[in-house]
Amino acid sequence: MRIVLLGKSVSENSRVGNFLLGRAAFDSEAPPDVVERIGGRLKDRYVTIINSPQLLQTHLSLRHITQTVRECVYLSDQGPHVIVLLLKREQCSTEDQECVEKVLDSFSEKVYQHTVVLTTEEPTKTNDILQKIIQKCLNRHISLQRISSPDDLLQTFEDIVQMNDGRHLVCAEETCK
Repeated sequence: MRIVLLGKSVSENSRVGNFLLGRAAFDSEAPPDVVERIGGRLKDRYVTIINSPQLLQTHLSLRHITQTVRECVYLSDQGPHVIVLLLKREQCSTEDQECVEKVLDSFSEKVYQHTVVLTTEEPTKTNDILQKIIQKCLNRHISLQRISSPDDLLQTFEDIVQMNDGRHLVCAEETCK
């Protein structure tokens, strides 16, 4: 199973990737423009995690986004099975929503069928923009605060793979070139 982590923060992405793998595999001090790929066992399943911590920065150019998405697709050997959006409730603005949509659309028009929103802090209030993003992702949302083990996340990922008949995301042609 190939999983792409998309976020704004190197430390947040690294923390989630390390939580999934059950070890300190991702460096939270890595440069923000580095896309990393690390594999390991999660329960009885081999997973490859592609960590792209800078991709949801709102200041990135479309060229940079396309280039980084292309790298994520290449590192995921044809395409990811699951895309995990790491978002913070308090930091979800209209600009963030536009950025998320631009990045996801760079992967494929069917990207939302493979995407889950993961928030890393306990919800304090409802954010309408975050709610819109979650709805586009077929209402798949997990709060890391409510998860006791990586197995809980793995089950959600397995459900996404099963819903897509085991197929990975086929990227947009212009991304693959």
